[in-house]
Amino acid sequence: MTSFEAAAHHYNQLYADDDLDQYEPHKRERMLIESYKVQERKFENLVKELHMPFLDCKLYRKYFIATKNEQNLTNLLSIVDTLSEHKNSTLLLLKFIFEREQIVNVIKVMAYDYAKGKLSTLEVQTKVLQLLYSHQRITLKIVEAIQEWRSRLTRPYAFEWRGINYIFKIIKDCQFIDTCDLNAILPLQLSSYPLCSNLNSLNLFGPQTIANGGQQQGITITYPMKVSKKTMMPAITQEFQLRLQRAEVVIFSEHNLQINLMKELVAINSAGAFLTIMDVKHVVPNCCDGIRLNNKDWDKRLHTALHTNLKKLQSKIQTMQRAPPRDDASYTDSEAAVSQVLSRAADDQITSPEASNAATADQVQPMEESRHGDYGSFDTEATQSQDVGSVSARSHASDH
Repeated sequence: MTSFEAAAHHYNQLYADDDLDQYEPHKRERMLIESYKVQERKFENLVKELHMPFLDCKLYRKYFIATKNEQNLTNLLSIVDTLSEHKNSTLLLLKFIFEREQIVNVIKVMAYDYAKGKLSTLEVQTKVLQLLYSHQRITLKIVEAIQEWRSRLTRPYAFEWRGINYIFKIIKDCQFIDTCDLNAILPLQLSSYPLCSNLNSLNLFGPQTIANGGQQQGITITYPMKVSKKTMMPAITQEFQLRLQRAEVVIFSEHNLQINLMKELVAINSAGAFLTIMDVKHVVPNCCDGIRLNNKDWDKRLHTALHTNLKKLQSKIQTMQRAPPRDDASYTDSEAAVSQVLSRAADDQITSPEASNAATADQVQPMEESRHGDYGSFDTEATQSQDVGSVSARSHASDH
């Protein structure tokens, strides 16, 4: 049953004097208009929440809303479903980011407190390693979720949070931990191993198994650590280790990925075309290859936005410090530092309040790059004044 027939069936339940094939023309038209009203409301809400690009919205409105018929309604339903899935995956990423930001903030606070002499060396080492265990898990979820989030897009666009590509922020956070006072007591080499794939014993600092056989959730930290020098705990699985290493490759490949992406978008625009953000080739077959843009004003705005953002991206990447090369010595030193903490923790009792879970809701910023599109050849006049290209990784979030 097609989407329109399903709507017709619902209408038939309300007006049971006829079946679908026996509708009078005005009744069928009435049902079509009612269905359109519902889907238009959903569409407008989604594009507003997700901050979909200007040209994408113009495309969908022109070809699937302005002309109302059964086929266009089916296509609109499909677009609404795609946007709904994109919203759900965006919200999931925001949830993971919210949790990771709490962990990173606690690590930063501890670094400042340690620098001021408020915390002992062993206390800081133990707490930070427990936090890094949680950081490893949640950061892995984020990187894998971004990969999944991108699978519904026409290109691997950046997931931006508060105006920065979040993968770049992961790199910056790891560089901070490597260069702050913590590095003197925990040479972890996070700049080279942002997911601590070099620390096989980090799982010893994970949450203890609780009575019901499950695992503690969140980033709660309890003391004293019950670690015995003679206790043999299972190492992480080979599969999990491979996941960590693959995620680290994704992180370090992000710079080149985004530069190449922007260059490709500039080349597509130079050819007089653009791409939609969402992969909707089941509705717009050429959305991934390039849609001809005949409106000169829009084309100029798109050209300016793309070149501006390419320059900004190149400048941003040049200012970011490159991670030091990986070497066996750093790998061994990091593992030795963790082993030393385990050994000392077995002898000492450390008491400390639990890490705070309080935090305000975070917001995700859209990509500033632009590409947007239309169907076939798009040349109607613009009715909105906003700049082309507020690409959205944004849902249920307001602008700063």
